[in-house]
Amino acid sequence: MSRTHYINVVDSATVSDTAEVERIRAHVSLFENARAHCGDGRHAEAIIIAQTCCEMVVARAIGALREDPGHASADYASLVEAALPKNRDNNYSMRNPLAQGAWRALTGDVLASASFWPEYETQSTKRNKIAHRGEPASKEEAEASIKTADAFITHITAIATALLGDRW
Repeated sequence: MSRTHYINVVDSATVSDTAEVERIRAHVSLFENARAHCGDGRHAEAIIIAQTCCEMVVARAIGALREDPGHASADYASLVEAALPKNRDNNYSMRNPLAQGAWRALTGDVLASASFWPEYETQSTKRNKIAHRGEPASKEEAEASIKTADAFITHITAIATALLGDRW
């Protein structure tokens, strides 16, 4: 069986900009891979990758918000630090109530009220069943996961951009 491999080509950048360019483009490359995996019949992998993209965008947005003087309010600093300590990898799944609270504290956005939220919860649950139990996935489930991840990423990006402009 022949497999297609996908790589991300990062635009030219100076040495000091390279890490930032790669970090910004990483979720885009992964999201393209989710679509490619779905098209190649690797539906379970597509779901895992799509959900990982959601977490990457949230991690990047929260990281930028917590460092931005205009948005890292001292009132919320302890909440955000408790939910997502800087000194360790975190669970940036917005199904995590602590992460959701940190997001709301930093942005004022209530993700659970977004139109995509019920499907996001469904897809996150499906991702966990695949990753932790080896559950299979159908093409329809993979397509739904990609569609939901796209809505989620668009939402997070819009909020972060509204608050930070090009500083993220």
